[in-house]
Amino acid sequence: MPDESIQELRRTAELSGTREDRQAYYAALKRAGTLDYPDLVRDLDDHGVLRDLTGSGFRGRILRPWEDHGERVPYPLKPEALAQIQVIALDGDGGIVCRWSGGASDGVPVVFLGSEGEAAVIAQDATEFFLLLGYDCSFYDLSAPQVPLLDPIPELLSRLEQVLGRDLGGDPRGAVERARASNTDFSSWLESSWAIALG
Repeated sequence: MPDESIQELRRTAELSGTREDRQAYYAALKRAGTLDYPDLVRDLDDHGVLRDLTGSGFRGRILRPWEDHGERVPYPLKPEALAQIQVIALDGDGGIVCRWSGGASDGVPVVFLGSEGEAAVIAQDATEFFLLLGYDCSFYDLSAPQVPLLDPIPELLSRLEQVLGRDLGGDPRGAVERARASNTDFSSWLESSWAIALG
């Protein structure tokens, strides 16, 4: 689909604000292969998948889309550090899920910054991040030093695959461990990124 057609669908979705117009826009982005993380989270929300997470996966924690125009990152990070994260979503306890481009590894891993100081690399890419949503755990569980055993929620995994239009098969625990091993510089980056002195 030409870029002009996608942009027209975007303008229509923004002007109307209807769920149907947003879904048409996201479907066009998916077909073009340009659907990004925040768009994918909004797409999941529009399809009711994030509501399915409440009370099943993530132990009832609510995951909701990030709205760039109305929200600020709730962490005192230096401006150069803020430029290296792209917030994807918020959880119900005030934590944020972000893409992080400040590391030395290839790709842009997904990290979690919890409301009480928890911080960890949780996925190496989009597929691994969305795979985690189909398992019974929380981002807080995933930020623990030892990655917990993860039990699948088959109906939720199936729904995620249907909405995202991709196969999410894989080993989530191993994926988290590999993502951490590939991004060992995240902790030092975070320590040097606070805009205020911690201690």
